[in-house]
Amino acid sequence: MEIETIEIFENWRKSYEVFGLVLPDGWFGRPMDNAHKITWFFERENKFIIELDNQLYLILTKPFKFSLDETDLNIVNFGQFVFDKQGYGDMIPYAKIYTSGKITFVGYNLD
Repeated sequence: MEIETIEIFENWRKSYEVFGLVLPDGWFGRPMDNAHKITWFFERENKFIIELDNQLYLILTKPFKFSLDETDLNIVNFGQFVFDKQGYGDMIPYAKIYTSGKITFVGYNLD
């Protein structure tokens, strides 16, 4: 991944501890109500994996691009995106594959 791309991610992550999540087909959870945290991330040669809340996984196939829009971090132009989660409380596994669209982390100001 290009160094400026990962820097966009790192700088945004330092500024916004919690955020809402918008998947390519809409909000995950109720809009502006759920607050997620990045609990782990790792870059591989062809993948970028982001863990949210110790149980949601965003698996991005390269290439893709991070971009900023005010307080939001967007992920676009991905080759493939797999949203892998387990239900809150019931732990039922679920995965969905996207081949186009935009993922948005909606940054919340806690001030």
